[in-house]
Amino acid sequence: MKTKTLKVLFVLVAVLTLGTVINCGGGGGSSPPPQTVGFKARGENWFIGFDNQPHFLAGTSVSGTWLNDTGTPHGSTISFAGFTNSGANMDVPDGRVPASWRILATNGACFTVLEPSVRNVTAGSIQLARCIVSTNFLTAAPNSINLASPPSTVSIGGGGFTTSYGMPVIEYYDQDTGVLLANTTASSVAGDGSSLQVVTPDLSGVYTGGYNIVVSNKAADGSNTMVGIAAFSACCIDPPPPDPPPDPPPCDPFCEIM
Repeated sequence: MKTKTLKVLFVLVAVLTLGTVINCGGGGGSSPPPQTVGFKARGENWFIGFDNQPHFLAGTSVSGTWLNDTGTPHGSTISFAGFTNSGANMDVPDGRVPASWRILATNGACFTVLEPSVRNVTAGSIQLARCIVSTNFLTAAPNSINLASPPSTVSIGGGGFTTSYGMPVIEYYDQDTGVLLANTTASSVAGDGSSLQVVTPDLSGVYTGGYNIVVSNKAADGSNTMVGIAAFSACCIDPPPPDPPPDPPPCDPFCEIM
């Protein structure tokens, strides 16, 4: 009886294997996979720190213009412009590839770039455009907070603040990822523009680590003009542990025999 059962199982495995070979192209007539088109553009603002080295600040807007094809082209989009998402990426799903493109971070405050703007772009690639911004270093008081009991307000000093076209904009960024965590406006500004006060925003999704506060003045056209950066650290609330790995798939008849 045991020998008969094993024979049945071996026959079943053989049939399944044959079916797999046929379905994978052995029988002919299968269609080729669709051509991958498009790419991602990643715009990043960087600043020069006290150590004279570039440091990641935040994601920024990015633009691109197709120049010429470098192979058999796929995709019809030949230009794009806009703001990147919270992860600093912008999808260009139908971007023409393979091709030569000019891609730049376009935040208006860039005084030099870290990559050549003209580059060869292939399907599915991530095209990085990093911009060095000129900025002032501001001070935050306090510059270290306990997330379990954050201060109600923060004072930021350094000068250059103005209310001519509205209250300065305050943005909180993760130093490591550049993700925007919160944004608000100043609650008050000193008459000489030397300092400002800001109500601490909701930091419930923030964990122990280093962060940047970016202060920008409002311009006449409603846009933001960066004044400077204040660094601060947060403590005492660690991120939750990662999810456990998924369970392994169930065993098929062949591995049961083995």
